[in-house]
Amino acid sequence: MEISKYVHEDNILVLEIRGEVDAYTAQDLNKTLGDLLHDGYHQIVVEVSQMTFISSAGIRTFLYAQREAVQSGGEVKLVAPTDQVRRIFEIAGFYELFQITNDLEESFKNW
Repeated sequence: MEISKYVHEDNILVLEIRGEVDAYTAQDLNKTLGDLLHDGYHQIVVEVSQMTFISSAGIRTFLYAQREAVQSGGEVKLVAPTDQVRRIFEIAGFYELFQITNDLEESFKNW
């Protein structure tokens, strides 16, 4: 898994994830998201078009980040999941918990 990040206007943090988020790499993602939330980023957009797999450990990481962001008045949004990852998100109920968009620009709306 590779993670890159940048700050978009209005202090919205964009995280781009490439590769697999499994039991091993989820720890790195959890630390990254935890550090960002601790640093005051509560509006986070996670671009997942290059994420090829997510395990239950990765799902827990996103759920934790969403809970922390919402408690601070923010939100975690997910963008452009592949068909395989989209199916996992559907099974996990993410469409009820997260705003999931197909387009990065669309995710910047409605903060």
